[in-house]
Amino acid sequence: MSSDNSAQKSLKTGSLSMLHALAQGLGTNGPAAVTALFFVGIASLVAGSTPLVVLLAFMVYSGMTVIVYEWSKIVASSHSWVAILRKGIGEWAAFFGGWGYWYYYMTGYAGFAILGFSSFAYVLFPQVGQSYPWLWIPISLAVIAETTILVYLGIKPSTSYVLYTGLAEVAFLIVTSIVLVVRAEPNNTLSPFTPAPAGGSWTTILVSMVLGIATFGGMNSVIPVAEETKDPKKNVPRALAILELILGVTLILSSYAQEVAFGVSKMSEYASLPDPGIIIYSKHF
Repeated sequence: MSSDNSAQKSLKTGSLSMLHALAQGLGTNGPAAVTALFFVGIASLVAGSTPLVVLLAFMVYSGMTVIVYEWSKIVASSHSWVAILRKGIGEWAAFFGGWGYWYYYMTGYAGFAILGFSSFAYVLFPQVGQSYPWLWIPISLAVIAETTILVYLGIKPSTSYVLYTGLAEVAFLIVTSIVLVVRAEPNNTLSPFTPAPAGGSWTTILVSMVLGIATFGGMNSVIPVAEETKDPKKNVPRALAILELILGVTLILSSYAQEVAFGVSKMSEYASLPDPGIIIYSKHF
């Protein structure tokens, strides 16, 4: 009987495909939210050199991902971050890393996802937000209820949901970005990938890149579901590599498309707007 109980309480090993593992990182990143929030902050620092910063940030994050990629061939566990730290550095690093990881996700990502989404409603409907300033509370509770139900249903239904919605999100961003680039044909230029729009200051570019690195945050969140993934030491590295390509193409293309659609020389104005993405999409679609 005890063996049956322990089996029921164990993780469902091998229940996720490579795409389900990929979805874990895709959902943690949230590319649509990234384009809405991070691009404004980067543009406030480097104006028209925003795509350059996003590109450099991608290169740095890719280097970080290579490390995780190699470790994922060795470690396959539900506590992969802790296991990697324990193997690579020691018990003390694993202890602090484990608690730091928990705190990071409970505060940073909960706030980013729930409160960020709630505040987005005020941007879409400012008059409603003014009339009902407490609106963020029921929206937050609804999001919490949705995510709680998905988690309760199990890892496969929840990651399937994230996979389908995440890929739809990526497809939307890529297709609309291509349309924006085509419609902005006279304004297409390589200058956004140079420091010239930022006054030629590489110091500003590189400092801004620190913020830009967070644009790709969550990509490596594939590895915590390694234990539930089929053949994890093969499929988790694959998921990391494919997700890196997906997010790189999506976010770099989106940053460039929004800039040429709005105007390279007008990116300082872009940075001062609370909802530049909505303005661009409302104008062109």
